[in-house]
Amino acid sequence: MTDLDRRSTIAAGPLDSSSGPGWRYLPALDGVRAFAVVAVVLFHYWPDAFPGGFVGVDVFFAMSGFLITSILINEHDRTGSVALGAFWGRRVRRLVPAVVALVIVTAVATVLTGTGSSRQLADSVGALTWTTNLVEAWFGGSRVWLHNSRTTLDHLWSLAIEEQFYLLWPLVAMALFRKVGGARARVAVTFGLVVLSALAMGLVGGVHAYFRTDTRAFELLAGAALALGGWGAARVSSAVAGALMGAGAVGVV
Repeated sequence: MTDLDRRSTIAAGPLDSSSGPGWRYLPALDGVRAFAVVAVVLFHYWPDAFPGGFVGVDVFFAMSGFLITSILINEHDRTGSVALGAFWGRRVRRLVPAVVALVIVTAVATVLTGTGSSRQLADSVGALTWTTNLVEAWFGGSRVWLHNSRTTLDHLWSLAIEEQFYLLWPLVAMALFRKVGGARARVAVTFGLVVLSALAMGLVGGVHAYFRTDTRAFELLAGAALALGGWGAARVSSAVAGALMGAGAVGVV
């Protein structure tokens, strides 16, 4: 066994068949993902005991940016381009059926139980158009929301942000591949976008800062910058990879 065989590639789990050659499944990433889920659940059930559990959403955003950008880089390196239609098609097939089923089931349930509200209706439209986060941002705290607060779909705000990122980021990534030479320069451009997004969050404040796509994009872009910097294809020892994933899990907790 060569030294190369003893090393592991930091890569995504089996997200789809587009990963292609050069990818190896790293279970530790699923471990970090599981810790993030647990952190969010604990925060929602016991917010006083786990006030920092919401960081699990931040971890998910960073991982999504990293993994999706790694997929784009891998395909571009293999083929010289990225089949955007196929990329978006995989995202649609992966998520739309489940979301449509969820909206239908919740709509029927709210009608049968008499628990519907204008917010539920607005969030249903948001769920079907990947704009739940914008619905919550623009109407959150309004009188309509305060008097019609019942909804079962507001949690889809984070998925909406990810889907908007999946729609726009491949276009930006393709521009980086074609117009910006070298990994360092691409990371620098992406880091500049991270700074702008973080500044927007600080300047906007309130519910808009929490839900808007532009104010949360820095988390996804931070993960994308790691991928552009070579972490998606970097080969490190198993011990180092395990230590990095372990540190990420501890950070979530």
